[in-house]
Amino acid sequence: MNSSQRQNNQKENNQKENNQKEKALEENRQKEKIQEENGQSENRKEQNIIYHKAKADSAKMLDRLTGAMIGMARACHGELTSEAMDRALIAGLFMIGDDVNFDAAAIQRQTNMVRGMKKSMVLECDMDELMAACRPDEAAVKSKILTRLSSIAEDSYHALALKRDDQEVIGFLYDALFAVGSDGSPDGSVAVSGRLIGISEMADDISIRAEKLLAEANAAAFGEPTGDGSDPADGQNDDGQNDSGSDLVNGQNDSGQTAEKMTGVAMIATPDGVDPGPFIIVSGDDLKDMDMLLQQSAGRGINIYTHGAMLSAHRYPGLKKHPHLKGHFGSDWKNQQEEFTDMPGPVIFTGKHMLPPNSSYKDRAFTSGPVAFPGVMHIFDDKDFSPVIDRAIELGGRM
Repeated sequence: MNSSQRQNNQKENNQKENNQKEKALEENRQKEKIQEENGQSENRKEQNIIYHKAKADSAKMLDRLTGAMIGMARACHGELTSEAMDRALIAGLFMIGDDVNFDAAAIQRQTNMVRGMKKSMVLECDMDELMAACRPDEAAVKSKILTRLSSIAEDSYHALALKRDDQEVIGFLYDALFAVGSDGSPDGSVAVSGRLIGISEMADDISIRAEKLLAEANAAAFGEPTGDGSDPADGQNDDGQNDSGSDLVNGQNDSGQTAEKMTGVAMIATPDGVDPGPFIIVSGDDLKDMDMLLQQSAGRGINIYTHGAMLSAHRYPGLKKHPHLKGHFGSDWKNQQEEFTDMPGPVIFTGKHMLPPNSSYKDRAFTSGPVAFPGVMHIFDDKDFSPVIDRAIELGGRM
């Protein structure tokens, strides 16, 4: 074998060895990827179990609250209501929405408050019996109405916090609950299904009215908003349906524009992207809570980041004026459990779309308003955010 042949053989051997090494590396990478995916899958499975258990544990209590509110609507039918009654009803309806309140004790407090406003507890409604007595189509319409009422109440609740209300909206909430709890119209002249369909259709107009009320309340309190009013963080439309066109935080819109470019807000994907030092993440859509937190945390060396629907806070001059309102954290709200894991800062939930916090961040999660979860510290109506601020300082944030 001459020198040239030996060199060629050596090259071939080296190439084979390199190919084998690369193949082994690729196999290891694939194994690690599968292990990571399996681990994530197990985590998601565990989180789903926790979520559905929390939903099941609170469902009966929420039904009792709904029955108590129907009882109050029955007791007040055709009569004037007080401001305290209206507030109790609005907060209760907000509370029965999806992913708002999982805390049996908090739900019971609200139920007791509603019961205390009524003339007679005899008028309470058992939701299981009510739905069982309905035809399937009637039960479906009643369930749809309750879902819409919760959405209307959410906007009304936030507007009330800014001292704005609409008596037509509030009156509709009472009338709709009365209809849901009835087996016929007040005078017996209209079939229940027809009356319910009418209420369901009217809910669309009332929902728009409530949204307008909240928009006006926010503008009056925090200045006229900038931008087009779209909510890149929500991922849902006004009916609660998936709206992929509005979910810009995950990357780009249909025109290829990034969320950061469209909104002018710094989009932070991971805790490594926040500014050094203590920080707080605010989720939900209660701009009054955001305003009070910004005021109470001013000058404390703490940065504030929005999450989910709270992205809209960056549109208001009265909130943007605070230099420590830094940017928006995270992607879709459905990813919060993964994104908040091991995050060195507290998060406060002020609206719907709270998922049960896992053990890695439950001790630095907070709730406010009708939102609550067992074992999570709650900020009550005095709106003293000192516990959240102190926790942020204690955790220290990003080094």
